[in-house]
Amino acid sequence: MRPPAGPAGVSACGVFDLWRTVFYRFTVGQTADSDMITAKLIDAVYEAGAIPELWPRAFEEIGRSFGTAGGLLFVVSEAGMEWTGGGGVADYFPSFLAGEGMRLNDRPQRLIGMRHMGFVADFHTQAEIDSLPMYTEHLAPLGYCYPAGTAAPGLDGTTFVFSVEGFDSLEAARAAVPALDQLRPHFARAASTSAQLGVARAKATVEALATLGAAAAVVGRGRRLVAANEPFERELGGRIFDRRTGVELFDATAGARLRETLDRIDWGHKAGCSIALRGKEEAKPAVLHVAPMPGRARDIFSGGLALLTLASGRDRPLLGDGVLEALFDLTPAEARLARALAAGETLGTASAERGVSIETSRVHLKRIFDKVGTSRQTELIALLRDLSASTEQTA
Repeated sequence: MRPPAGPAGVSACGVFDLWRTVFYRFTVGQTADSDMITAKLIDAVYEAGAIPELWPRAFEEIGRSFGTAGGLLFVVSEAGMEWTGGGGVADYFPSFLAGEGMRLNDRPQRLIGMRHMGFVADFHTQAEIDSLPMYTEHLAPLGYCYPAGTAAPGLDGTTFVFSVEGFDSLEAARAAVPALDQLRPHFARAASTSAQLGVARAKATVEALATLGAAAAVVGRGRRLVAANEPFERELGGRIFDRRTGVELFDATAGARLRETLDRIDWGHKAGCSIALRGKEEAKPAVLHVAPMPGRARDIFSGGLALLTLASGRDRPLLGDGVLEALFDLTPAEARLARALAAGETLGTASAERGVSIETSRVHLKRIFDKVGTSRQTELIALLRDLSASTEQTA
């Protein structure tokens, strides 16, 4: 995947190189007394800040440096919580999050409530660790009783929570705090820039569609409007509303379907939908297409869940003119195959017309699945047709 653009058109790699030059000069010398804080580790953190998909790798490096099971990063906002992580703890955490253990877990609230500008290891006493069900039933069997964590404020009321998991003992976690405190400013800077780049990526997505005259927006958890282009903003106040409670539709039935679809996408379903819109009498017929954000374009920092595109009866299909390449980072060959499948061609027919073997097309299809965030051909076709503003879908 190409790195997202940074401020003033600077690439993410350029941002990373700038950080490495500036922050090494002022901070690496201060951390050289700790064998745990290495240039490679700081590289990994700032590279993750520039390319958010690399946060798991950064936490794996942290785990190797501190002798732990890796770590987790939480992005906490009014809309909810998103997370990423790396190392062994990241493999275990989804089941912990979905089960009783997370309900019993009061460590994030304790950490945020402390308002301590550094890492903390003493969430509970050793006696509590030995007796509380959260530990005895869920964390102790896997060796995750002793973390060190910190909270850092982000933009727009967001809080970043970093947790290094799997120290051997409470004493080991406490002993690592000074080194982790030296790493904390790098964590905070990298996460803040990931957040800025995430919003920038959402804006770039809708602006790419604006060049074709398409009204588009990215919606996040809680139906929060993350980004919208000018054509979409012109629609606000008519059939579509941006309220404190999130994006709403004028028609109650259509609004209920939008809420249900966004909830399903939030739960991990890949299929979107197309919703016929009604509103003021003078408004021309239109359909609102809802599609999941592709792959990691739905990142934990921008909070983008779904792409909304508004198509009227006069609009033309939106799958050509480089749109698939821009939205999903597809190569030209992958985009041609995706358009052919969306048009109803079989994989064999599309392969023959493109002059490639069906094995090559299968390789391209697998890459398309990875980039778009689907796992089956039927899901891919449904998603692409949701994005298309074909007038047949408005009938």
